Amino acid sequence: MKLLWLCGLGIALLCVPCATFEEADRCGFDQLLGKWYLLAVATNCEWMIEHMTKEITASNISRLEDGNFHVYTNFSTTYGCVEMEFIYTKLENGKYTYTTGFGDKIIDMLKTDCDNYVITVSTDLEPIEDQVCKFVSLYDRTMSVSQSVEQLFEDQVAELELDPDQIIHLANKLACTENNN
Repeated sequence: MKLLWLCGLGIALLCVPCATFEEADRCGFDQLLGKWYLLAVATNCEWMIEHMTKEITASNISRLEDGNFHVYTNFSTTYGCVEMEFIYTKLENGKYTYTTGFGDKIIDMLKTDCDNYVITVSTDLEPIEDQVCKFVSLYDRTMSVSQSVEQLFEDQVAELELDPDQIIHLANKLACTENNN
């Protein structure tokens, strides 16, 4: 069961391909494909804050023939690296959803410059253990980010009324071997 919880950590964080919002609509979907590094996350889920490894995770995003997205990552847990694959499905309202062992998630918002960084906000569709979790994730094409992008991330966290103590800045070290899938 603990392994499932830890896998859920990675699942909640993999929201890069969800460019369906005003700021992201100016991007071509192909600009969001490829490798992204998760550099920081903020969440109101205590279980995630307690169990998350504190190193960078790399994800590779590709598009499927049906227009949905495939995300592959090697996510670090206390049991070692776990390979995970997810399909992000576009809903009629233009948002994307994905299913995990902990229920369905929806991407509520995305901010990006189309080339270098992506900030996503995702939410549980149903409560887990009587809590609806929110996740703000910061991705970049490199393993570092500018101060201005970091400030955008922190502003988004504040806008969602998450506590600054709920921000996890990941160490500048790749948690698992990079994948090429």
